Amino acid sequence: MAHYDPDTVVLLRKILDEAWAALPDDSKSYAVKDEMAQHILKQAADGIRDPVRLRTSALAGVVGERAKQKRRRFKKIETFRDRLTMFAKLTRERASLLPPGPEKEELLSKARRADTAAHLDDWINSPGLQPPK
Repeated sequence: MAHYDPDTVVLLRKILDEAWAALPDDSKSYAVKDEMAQHILKQAADGIRDPVRLRTSALAGVVGERAKQKRRRFKKIETFRDRLTMFAKLTRERASLLPPGPEKEELLSKARRADTAAHLDDWINSPGLQPPK
């Protein structure tokens, strides 16, 4: 772990605060700030001390990582109804292993809601459903 003199710590903190202020409000979170701080510290440990370069690098690194994370997509193999039905079944099985009580009732309630959602999905996707005129 690198050790920094007090003046360098003040400088790195200022860079972090400036980079943080440059982010849009909807992108701010403790996790993002933590990532930015780690990025700045790593760059400083590698000998980079230019404030503009550190700030730009921190913003690019965090924004680039977030953009990659948002692009994760995968195709669902099972239908929504099948997933709801499976969830209800597994939840009922878990509930059957519990003694009577609030935890068991909560699981059974979740299973009933999943069944209702599956029925609503069937109804919404039925060919007989007509749009209002």
